[in-house]
Amino acid sequence: LRDCLKSAANSSSGISGRALKNFCQLLAKACQCFIILCDFSAMKVQTLEILFDDASENPRAVYRSGQTVALRVHLVLREPVKCRAIYVKLFGNSYVHWTERKQSGKSSYTKHYSSEEIYIEQKVPVFTPSGTGPNAEHHPAGEYYYPLTFQIPPTAPNSFEGDVGRIRYYVKASIDRPWKFDNYTQAFYTVIRDFDLNTRPMDAIGPFSTENEFDVNCCYCFNCCFGKLLVRVQLPKRGFVPGEQVRVTGEIANTSGTELESVSLEIYQRCVFHATSKSRSTTRVASSVELPGVAKGASIYLDHLLPVNPMPSSHIEGCNNIEMFYYFRVNADGGCCLSMKEECCELLIGTVPLWSSMPWGQGPGYGYDGPMMAITSQPPAPAVPPPPTYEECMFGRVNMDPEEGAGKNVNGTSQWAPSYPVFAMATAPPPQ
Repeated sequence: LRDCLKSAANSSSGISGRALKNFCQLLAKACQCFIILCDFSAMKVQTLEILFDDASENPRAVYRSGQTVALRVHLVLREPVKCRAIYVKLFGNSYVHWTERKQSGKSSYTKHYSSEEIYIEQKVPVFTPSGTGPNAEHHPAGEYYYPLTFQIPPTAPNSFEGDVGRIRYYVKASIDRPWKFDNYTQAFYTVIRDFDLNTRPMDAIGPFSTENEFDVNCCYCFNCCFGKLLVRVQLPKRGFVPGEQVRVTGEIANTSGTELESVSLEIYQRCVFHATSKSRSTTRVASSVELPGVAKGASIYLDHLLPVNPMPSSHIEGCNNIEMFYYFRVNADGGCCLSMKEECCELLIGTVPLWSSMPWGQGPGYGYDGPMMAITSQPPAPAVPPPPTYEECMFGRVNMDPEEGAGKNVNGTSQWAPSYPVFAMATAPPPQ
């Protein structure tokens, strides 16, 4: 505002312009004084931060749906600060928003599509001034800790950051200051809602195989490129957790007269975002392996591993305006004669691995080759696997937009990414 007013003052001319110029100069000085006062006031707050009690064991602040979270607001003031109260806001929501350009006659306009679901919304005062005297409405100087506990709703969905939608949870501590911008800080945390692959039907997680033929033809090449492309693919299962690898076997046979310049195997993520009046989908590659091209009349045999990277689980249960799916596909590029993206099957990405695929698993199930034992009482519980580690989402960090409303962010976070469980799963390498 100050810079705009200075620019307006410099560009004004004439008698009326001189009056406008003087007014703009005075207003610009007032803005500068106000900014200096705000900065001076903010200097009183040395530290304002949110500390999770389990930060040493849980440095990425990852919690399960239904879990109780304990934290402290750490405040250090150089001198007393006048305030109404110190509040802690607990908030979690899913938010979808995108815009589209629309035409109306000779003019165009921007149409907004959005939707929101709120999972947590609380505002808790942790300090209110009391007493009498000149500092009755002030927070005293010094170092203070204000503890707070809260429970994440059992139905809260996974944290997620996407292009036009996200599911985000945070804690915000703010000093409510009369006639001044509030001082605040925010701490983001990840919520994991478990997606147990062992509870899914066998036809959704079991083995998969497919065989398809594709025509290779191009009007520019007449009949010189005519032929078929055979794609045969097998997967041992379709349910995985981050840290596993998808073993892909099969064959790609090129009986056409053109060379396949490139072949790739991919896991891609498809997100469906629902606004109040329209839906939109986006896709992005979650894992890929590049293979050499296939000469005309030649074949390549597949025995490759696709890593399952840190990413949110399938479907995002508990959220109604964002859906998520993962698919395995084979891509082949033969120039102008063929560009193929063969979507083979849906994969389920979970947070609890299939017991039968774990080296410490036990009992009959998928992948179990032993005899079926008669169950005389309760079946034995599977062994407890080693706990997972937690890693940031493979799609990287996003910029945190400042919350609407004036305020001074103290010790705040400008970028953040949710973290997801990753299991140390050993997969035998393909034979050489």
